[in-house]
Amino acid sequence: TLVVGMWDGNVAIVDRRTPIPSPEISVDLHSKTRTVHVHPVSRQYFVAAGERNVSIYDARQLKSRSQPVVALNGHSKSVASAYFSPVTGNRVVTTCADDTLRIFGTHCLSALAPVLATIRHNNQTGRWLTRFQAVWDPKRDDCFV
Repeated sequence: TLVVGMWDGNVAIVDRRTPIPSPEISVDLHSKTRTVHVHPVSRQYFVAAGERNVSIYDARQLKSRSQPVVALNGHSKSVASAYFSPVTGNRVVTTCADDTLRIFGTHCLSALAPVLATIRHNNQTGRWLTRFQAVWDPKRDDCFV
């Protein structure tokens, strides 16, 4: 199964085993989608990052509603990326155009995920560069670059 985020705010769940891959579900999340990332352990959950919104959704609930399970709040500008930590998924790192990286605690998927750390990073270089994003070390939940 593949989770596909689209620029117009739609997210599609695609079963790649079918002869002609087509979306099983397509839901409008009401925000431009820049990143979707599936939880490494509980694979029914995925994080979607867009304009100023970062939310965690349960793919099993998308047929009936597109309300997030968890909101990751605090972003004042566009969010470039959001990724679960690779081993447990207990953290999400986000990068934002407000020159801030945020680490959220997602060990308990409740209504609001707490901000564990905020790191300032001046990304205003005066020239166009690739998208600012942080990526986890694939073997550790406490290290990203």
